[in-house]
Formats: sequence, structure tokens, C-alpha cells
Amino acid sequence: MNTYTVSPADEQYFLSKRIAILGYGSQGRAQALNLRDSGADVIVGNRAGKSFDRAAEDGFAVYSVSDAVQKADVLALLFPDESATDIYAEEIAPYLREGHTLLFAHGFNILYNLIQPPEFVDVVLAAPKGVGPMVRRLYEEGGGVASLVSVHQDASGHALQTALGFAAAIGSSRSAILESTFKDETETDLFGEQAIICGGIPALIEAAVDILIEAGYPPELAYSECA
Repeated sequence: MNTYTVSPADEQYFLSKRIAILGYGSQGRAQALNLRDSGADVIVGNRAGKSFDRAAEDGFAVYSVSDAVQKADVLALLFPDESATDIYAEEIAPYLREGHTLLFAHGFNILYNLIQPPEFVDVVLAAPKGVGPMVRRLYEEGGGVASLVSVHQDASGHALQTALGFAAAIGSSRSAILESTFKDETETDLFGEQAIICGGIPALIEAAVDILIEAGYPPELAYSECA
């Protein structure tokens, strides 16, 4: 895999843009805080509720999703995949304009055509390979998680600069920024999730518990030690 080096010009280009974090969950909060600490102009777009209130408590200007779209240049879609399609159709797509960048942290909705952006916007991927709290913690410690970067659509001629600048600003330039594709990111992420997190690890735990029980240890003790 190719590794990107982010130039000062890339960083300055990115920092000249206003970033809307759309979705203030685990990843949204971590990335918004890191971006702000890196000097980016960040606003938050979210539906009313606890996440909206938390973003305001964290000191961000918070708007409805549609208002944030209209106020920003780079739109980071960080809602869960299952809700992102409806939010995109209702609150993002009607307000897109030339010069907008749609930035995804996971390639699923683009790869499977669940979101089909217009031709006049940039579409990029900046996928940190770590959960939100880790993205924030490592940044605060002076490090960062690696990110996968890809360009799906380059209407402006600057899509890669935007993706690299974003990845750098969330801390990934302190670790690694790797060239990828929406397809590779999505399929490897799903494989790891299904084969390891939801498959391999539970199967290993079950087998370990069974071994201890068969060896004569109390089931409660076997479970508490292995699970």
C-alpha cells in the first residue's frame, strides 16, 4: 500500500475550509475535537437530542443537519450507516452545491450505491482505523491512529488534498495515511467485524469456557475467567 505524506500546502488548503461534522456520536465527537485542536474551522450538524446537546456543551456551534450543510464546505458524514441514507436523502442532498466535499469514514454506502452523490461534488474517504475514544486519546497523547484515504469523485480537482488534510488533522499523519479504495476499505472492515469481532472471538471464548468446564472447573468460574 502507498503511504501519503501530507504537505504544508495540503494542510493549508484543508484549513481554509469550514468542516461540518454531521453526526456527533463516538467518531463524530472524537474527530470534531481533534479537528478543532488542529486549527480547523468546525461546526456540528445533528438532529435534536443528547448528541446535539453534548456538542453544544463541548463548545461547538451546532445546527440542524440541513443548516450545517449550507454553512460548510466539507461535509463529514459520521452518522451510523443504517441511518445515514435517510438523513442524506432528506437533509443533505437537497442542499448540496458545487464546491462541497462529501467525506465518509466508511465506504459502505458509496460502494453499494445506497448514497449516490451528484457529479458536481467531491466524494472522499478518510477512515481512521480505530474507535472514536481511541482516535481522541491517541491524539491527546501526541499520536494518532492510521487512516485509509481514497477519492471516489474529484469534481474540484482538489479532492485528494481535502482527504489528506482531514486525515492529518484528526491525527493520522502522526501514524500513517494509507492509500486505499472504497471497495477495499469496506470489504476488509466488514470481514474483520464479522469474522473476528462477531465470529472468531465469541467462538474462542465459547471453546475456552467449554475446555475449563470439561476439566472440572465450575461453569461460573470458567465463564468469568474467559468472558
